[in-house]
Amino acid sequence: MTSIKIIKKSEFVGEGKIGSLLMPNDYWDSTFHCDTRKIRKAVPELKGLKILRILVMTDNHPDFKNIINKKISFKYGLICNCDTEGCFFSTSMGEYVYENPVGDVIIIVKD
Repeated sequence: MTSIKIIKKSEFVGEGKIGSLLMPNDYWDSTFHCDTRKIRKAVPELKGLKILRILVMTDNHPDFKNIINKKISFKYGLICNCDTEGCFFSTSMGEYVYENPVGDVIIIVKD
């Protein structure tokens, strides 16, 4: 089972552990790709809070789980490895894609 942790910006201490596609680290900032409207419906605790970042745990993190996180939705399918849980082959893209991230998620909100 995956988890979603909601924390305030001032409480987040892992700023140096956020990577990118070219320089991976423990977390990946997936905010741009996430459908925040669907996420707000799936996570009612976010009501009235401003989402700053949606961080997904990567396979570099020691506690990574290859388990789909159904409460977090992407706006569109993203390319992934064929062994990623919840992935499917997209004939239009010619690649394996997933519509939900795998692993635990941290949602950073404004203080």
